[in-house]
Parts: sequence; C-alpha cells; structure tokens
Amino acid sequence: MVDHAASAARRAKALRFLSVAEAALGRFDYETATSRAYYALLHAVKAVSLACEHAKRHDSVWRVAAGLGEVLMLPLLPGARSIRASFSQLQAWREDADYASNPGSAERAGLAVRYVREVIERLEVV
Repeated sequence: MVDHAASAARRAKALRFLSVAEAALGRFDYETATSRAYYALLHAVKAVSLACEHAKRHDSVWRVAAGLGEVLMLPLLPGARSIRASFSQLQAWREDADYASNPGSAERAGLAVRYVREVIERLEVV
C-alpha cells in the first residue's frame, strides 16, 4: 500500500537531517555529522519504501535499500562490495560516533555526509 503523505514526511525529515549533518560538519562536530547522516539515509530509504507498491510494511528498511541499491545502481562506500555492506559500515560509524569515547574522525564524517547526499540525490528520482 502506497502512503504518499508518510513518504513525503520521511523525505522532508531526511533532507532536514542531511542539512543538520552538513552544518555539523562545518562546525567540526563530527559525531553529530556522522549520526545525522546515517539517520538522513534511513529516512530517505523509508520514504522510498513507503512510496513503492511492492514494499511490504514488515520489510526491513535496509532490505528495501539493498534492493533499491541494485536497481538504481547506488554508490558504494570505499571498500564496500554491496549496498548492504555500505549501509552497515555507515551504521557502524554512527554507533562509534554515538557511543565511543573518542571524537569522530573528520575524514569519516565528511565521507558519510557526501555519501548520504549522493544516495539521497539518486533516490529523489524514484
């Protein structure tokens, strides 16, 4: 069942979170940048899944993303061999940013934000 209102709300949230991630990166707040980039991607993928007839409500967001990634030829993070691996890596970076005692890496945060921006731009055509 397609839920256009929920899909639009998730898209708006994804773009808002990406904007927060980019602003945090500019302030050298790498933990926030990485975390918000991850959640921007999560909401963008959920928005697409809500707009797709074939997506089932109980499907994992990341399972839907993996399928979309193959169809849309979404980019991969460096070193990743699949969309699922890219998203898992981004999730691990988010967990490190949220829970580790060390500050986040500028390189990792920048890569996360750029990666998520590229994926969201590609998902916008769906």
